[in-house]
Amino acid sequence: MLDGSARFHAEKAYKDSKLCNLLMARELERRLREQGTPVPVLAWSPGLVIPRSDGGFFRYSRRQNPVAQALFALVARDLLRLTETPQRAGALLAGLATASEPAPIGFQYWSNRVLGPGRRRFEASEPSAEACSDQLARQLWDLSAQQLALAPEQGFAQQQAID
Repeated sequence: MLDGSARFHAEKAYKDSKLCNLLMARELERRLREQGTPVPVLAWSPGLVIPRSDGGFFRYSRRQNPVAQALFALVARDLLRLTETPQRAGALLAGLATASEPAPIGFQYWSNRVLGPGRRRFEASEPSAEACSDQLARQLWDLSAQQLALAPEQGFAQQQAID
């Protein structure tokens, strides 16, 4: 969808944006480490968050198919209890940001894994094979730099100075 050749699909765009977040975080960590500035870089996923309000991930899908989205929310959120509340999702992120032990140097991905109805475990996880692709991470970084009119070969510190 990035080049405009495919029709927009909210769910695909959401999944692609999650993949891009992981790729950019991994590439940022790699570039900083190679420049002699290793730092912790965290990416996280709170799991499926379906608020009771009209906002959130499903706000566009609800307009297209309100009955199916209401049914999905009822089953996933209320019957199977596979989702997080926006408040709990925020608390998970706050916990990562304020942990008493600093995160180790390097890239870490945290996800809220579903163990069963009403049971989830927030833990360090291994991203998908696609999210671990160094080639995809570099390509995304270069495309992003291109969109910002930056030379792809520029290092992070040089790009930061331009900003």
